[in-house]
Amino acid sequence: MDGSRALTQAAVEFFYANHITRMTQWDPPQGWDDQPTPPPPPPPPPPPSSNWEVMHDPNTGRPFYVDHARQITTWNKPPELNDQSATPRATSSSYTTQSNSNPYLAASSSSSTQLNPYTLQRQHSNSSLASSRSTASRQTTYNTRKSWQDNPSAYFQPAPVIRDVDFSDALVIAEEFQVKKVEDALRLTCPSCDTPFTLSKRRHHCRLCGDVFCHECSANKVELPLEGPEFEKPVRVCDLCHQDVERGNFFSMRRYLTPLTLNQPGKEELPNSVASEQNVAAALASLCTDLEGMLSHSAEFQSKMTTIPPSNLIPNITKHLTGEKTSGWAVRCLAALLALGGIVGNTEYAHAVYLYGGTKAISDILGLLEKSGTDRKTLYTQEQCARLIFYLSDSSALASLQAKHSTLINTYPDREFGSQESLDIPRALRAMLDHSSNDKNTNLQRWAASSIRSLVKEDERRTTLSANDIAAAVASGQDEEVSQLKLYPSFLQELISTGGIMILCSLIGATDSDTRAHATGALGAILQATRSIDESLNTLYDMTGGLAGRKSEQEDDGSIIRAIVQGGGCGNSLAQMLLSADNAVARMGVDFCAALVGSLLKDPRGTATLSEGYFCQNDLTGLGACREAAFNIANGPCLPALLSLMRDPELGGRMRRPMDLKQVAMATLAAVVLAVSEMSKASPQACEDAIFAMNEEGVVPVMLAVLDSSSSQTLGGSRDSPSSRIREAAGICLASMAVCSGDAMEELQSCHAISAMLNNMSDTSTSTMRGDGAPRCLGMLQTAAALLTFSQHIEGMPHNELVDNLLECVDAGAISILSKLLYQRINWEAQDTAVGAMKARDACCRMLTSMFGIASTDELSHQRLWNVIDADAYERNPPRNIVTAVLGVLQLAGGHARNMLMGALRAGPHYHAALMDLVEAALYAVGSMCGSNVVPGMEHTLQLQQLLQSATPEKEDRRKKEACAIACDILVHRSSRQSLPLLPTMLVGGFGERTLNSALRLALAIAQNGDKEQHTKLAASGVLVPIS
Repeated sequence: MDGSRALTQAAVEFFYANHITRMTQWDPPQGWDDQPTPPPPPPPPPPPSSNWEVMHDPNTGRPFYVDHARQITTWNKPPELNDQSATPRATSSSYTTQSNSNPYLAASSSSSTQLNPYTLQRQHSNSSLASSRSTASRQTTYNTRKSWQDNPSAYFQPAPVIRDVDFSDALVIAEEFQVKKVEDALRLTCPSCDTPFTLSKRRHHCRLCGDVFCHECSANKVELPLEGPEFEKPVRVCDLCHQDVERGNFFSMRRYLTPLTLNQPGKEELPNSVASEQNVAAALASLCTDLEGMLSHSAEFQSKMTTIPPSNLIPNITKHLTGEKTSGWAVRCLAALLALGGIVGNTEYAHAVYLYGGTKAISDILGLLEKSGTDRKTLYTQEQCARLIFYLSDSSALASLQAKHSTLINTYPDREFGSQESLDIPRALRAMLDHSSNDKNTNLQRWAASSIRSLVKEDERRTTLSANDIAAAVASGQDEEVSQLKLYPSFLQELISTGGIMILCSLIGATDSDTRAHATGALGAILQATRSIDESLNTLYDMTGGLAGRKSEQEDDGSIIRAIVQGGGCGNSLAQMLLSADNAVARMGVDFCAALVGSLLKDPRGTATLSEGYFCQNDLTGLGACREAAFNIANGPCLPALLSLMRDPELGGRMRRPMDLKQVAMATLAAVVLAVSEMSKASPQACEDAIFAMNEEGVVPVMLAVLDSSSSQTLGGSRDSPSSRIREAAGICLASMAVCSGDAMEELQSCHAISAMLNNMSDTSTSTMRGDGAPRCLGMLQTAAALLTFSQHIEGMPHNELVDNLLECVDAGAISILSKLLYQRINWEAQDTAVGAMKARDACCRMLTSMFGIASTDELSHQRLWNVIDADAYERNPPRNIVTAVLGVLQLAGGHARNMLMGALRAGPHYHAALMDLVEAALYAVGSMCGSNVVPGMEHTLQLQQLLQSATPEKEDRRKKEACAIACDILVHRSSRQSLPLLPTMLVGGFGERTLNSALRLALAIAQNGDKEQHTKLAASGVLVPIS
């Protein structure tokens, strides 16, 4: 039976296909035998003897053996262990014990059905449980995910083994190659010195290469180890062949060059002539055999090719690309030459195809690729053409080609040489896309898929280079040259309209693992190239005032990302790559995920607060497409696959992954979780399932375990290392989960995670992972602030637990860290990098709001807090406390916000949102320092009488009066005659509705805890007018 069993992509269900009748069916055909079950995994290494200990490499998990007595370390199993029984060690059970004892992994991640009435920010509420969908549908989703997590091999069936096909026997030759003497009519001059042959200047045949030379160029006689009576004595050889003989090469490769040189395509020669097409085909076939034999021992390649420079050999091969009998062998020879050149690091052969073959040679190669036919010879020839294009488009070969071309042009100004532009990128891409889906020759499919990535990079190089040339001409004022320069038309956008993206997405689910990897790499390269081209064209558009380049609100990468998402690029096949035991394959999958969503962290606009009602499918920009990809990753199998990469064996994982792989995976997770969190604040119901999935897959316990693991704390946190990046990304994930999910917040609260966050906040340097200039500790800071705020909003929270949370923060050094962040300068002019700094101060202010709010309810904790503040203040020169820092932040942020609202400062929406968040948070913090007992976000739950009672102090507080005095001087003071005081402006709505509650809260605190002088200033400022 010629049939096979396949797995559908949409669901885990098998169907059966008969490749002869082209019939498919769901039921197994009669006589069908399932494939045998895979063998059980090999047993773990045996227990060591008394001197030997089995240890495991932390990066690969590979066991090695240590003899502590003799101080010996070896990868090989010692002979002493061979006699031991194969009883497995208890390593797996010890891992299980460690995993179960981890408090973070033991924390429950189940979804509750009640939402505690808390509000972290005015813009959002908990959305994970405000579900309009039934519990039954969610339980079905959970069961599906749980079954995948418990047994991923049942969810992703292993792909069948693909056996390489070999079509090389399709190329046949009619005769074996033999060295033939060159006819006199074919050589009128000596090929070495170009001297004409005459009666006195006789011809002499070289017995190695068969060509004819003059006496001066062949005055060498040597003994050759060849068969025949003429070789029983020394024979004549030419000077070039003599060089080969002196190096011990008695079978000079020049013997193949003679018929290749003398044959002129299209000119008929005698059948037995050295220049006949049959002899040329035989020479090419023998040359192929020799070259392919060197692939396994390439060291002798350079020495054997010394007497045949690429400038001579390559054009004499490329001219035979159009012959019926020689085209297949010519392509195969070129592919073998370029493969050997790639192995030994010699790009001269690839350069020679461009320089001496030129447009015609490459066009002939593409013509063979475009030839229709499914016979074995055609498929094999096209396989070699695709292989050849792969080497010709390699970036390492193209990098030095331009310099070589310029040198030849300057040396030989009268000659014409080809260049990089000889390769028609659109034509080559079309051909490769056509053949990448060819399942009749898997080798052709692999080479085609692998070539696409290099062609995309070359397309990017040409487009950006042409844009840079125009920009340089504009900058130098060369108007005439600008009019002559043309922008290279990139082919990448046509990949969507022509279905190229859909083809590559389908290849992610291909049966062949190499094809899957190459398709994934090609899609990632397309995204990267598109973004680079967009940036270059936008810059050119701004430089030329719209005369060149383009400016579009809808980035090109957005349409490509959406095509990838719609084509199933974020589905099961990608998850299977992420789960691969081969770290190289898993890295390809992770890099592809990072290419889809990485802009959400690198672009300052990607981390911005979204407007109410926002959803990614309605956003046509590139960031909107990235959010759509993140949404699909969170709702699909890629999320648990990414999380599995972060689980080491001691944390319940299957294997230990390299640190650089885990770094990219964690950054991808951070972008995904952050995007879903921001969208949930704008459209809670649209993100319910995604938040539910993140809770069920255990994002919070995995992130806490990563922060707590020894591997993430090995390297110092003050430098930009993979370990520090992993910690930073874990903090981003936790902060995002705390904002969007009540279940996640309860889980963090039950784990007492505030200390863990503060212990990981020592690094306040600028992040290299984010594009908004935020400090690395921002995620941990936001999480700690959210946890402290959450504890204030829990109804019925015991007062002693609130005080314990406050003292936990104080003892962990929160005041010192917050002061350090608040006193750092902000470059307000650099709007992109200022956004992250404002977010850090926003989190600082929200944390201080809760700390002072809790302290105001307990006299001892209040005194303890101020003692720590005073101690921190005296460590600075001059002494400055944290109250002054918060008021300074409020003054600067309020001034910039007023300028922006009045039109004096132009800024993007991400800058505007971050600035207004900071103003609101600073108002809340100053209000708490001035003695307000009103919990932010719960003003609506208090009656007027409660406000007045809670604000009446039992005795005067010197600290509150000092804070009220400073705040009153700053907020009700006119910075100039034209400007208005900040606080009345806020109360009248000059800063928008968002700051109204926080400004009222601060005004009430000053009125109740300030003295008569502050009351007089408040009244004189006009603050009572908007209140009344």
